[in-house]
Amino acid sequence: MLSNQKFIIVADDYGVSPIIDEAIENAVANGIVTAVAVFANGPDSIKKAKQLKEQYNVSIGIHFTITSGDRVSEESYSLSKRNSKKNKSFRGIGTQHPDKAKDNHLELELFAQIKKFEDEDLIIEFFSDHHGILSNTFKGLITMLNVIKKYNQKHKEKVGFKAAKIRNPIFVSQIVDKPNCLSHSNMYKIARSGKIFRNIFRKKYLSKISTTLDTLKAFLKIIYSESIDTPDYFIDKFYDNANEDSLKCISVHVPQTKNEFRNSEGLTDITYELIVHLATIPANHETNKEYQKELTKLIRFRGVCDNYPLEQRDLEFKVLESHLLTYIGKSNLISYDFT
Repeated sequence: MLSNQKFIIVADDYGVSPIIDEAIENAVANGIVTAVAVFANGPDSIKKAKQLKEQYNVSIGIHFTITSGDRVSEESYSLSKRNSKKNKSFRGIGTQHPDKAKDNHLELELFAQIKKFEDEDLIIEFFSDHHGILSNTFKGLITMLNVIKKYNQKHKEKVGFKAAKIRNPIFVSQIVDKPNCLSHSNMYKIARSGKIFRNIFRKKYLSKISTTLDTLKAFLKIIYSESIDTPDYFIDKFYDNANEDSLKCISVHVPQTKNEFRNSEGLTDITYELIVHLATIPANHETNKEYQKELTKLIRFRGVCDNYPLEQRDLEFKVLESHLLTYIGKSNLISYDFT
């Protein structure tokens, strides 16, 4: 591995359940997760994330959601089931779409989620979106970029503040030469091949889902044109492929040149974001009443363990803990605080 190859190990879905949170906290403490994407609508999620930041100086980002849990804004009711003002639960991934949002409801919801961080005086270092529901649609992406720009503008005078970044929407599996071990990605099959969207979205919305590489490249150019930065690459290989061979493949076969669209003049490092989804399942989980209680809450949140089993998250944690530093050395790990 080249010395200028730097990996950000990002754990998604923090703040919704101790089943997930404890695994992420352990990984952060052990130095194998360097950034955490936090749900704003989880119970005490921001306070817990702030403690992580203060204790380990890990990068903290917001994981925007409009498909799991309850909306934060009182006014964004068109994102709820049946457009109900009383029902705060988001539509699930099977029926939600940014184009269904009325007026400025989508923007109101994203700002309401950001305000949860601001209320705790916790700086957002990067932005991501649950299920890719925003970054895969034109309206969703443009709304998210406008929100990020306003956030960066609002906080630019704060001491120590650096402009927040955003996750790169293009998967490495889409751009590597084939055949290649990185091209066999289950995340790509689910989120970029279009198969899942054909099953869950009505035809009127399907055409507004971006799954082709050319469209996502256009989206990436829009991101950079707004002076918002991303890592050079987004690695999707580990999702549902949690094993030692995956980490070995990543360490050897990721692109070794900088992102052609990113303005990296004067920068020497090539930056990669490796996304992980973690959980811990106790050996006595079937009879553990506290675990079963938390599992019930997590299922009610929807869209976290029902579309990606906890057993896979538990496996990711174990493989990461056992093999990450063997293939990606500690000196090659960085936070989202890169230039």
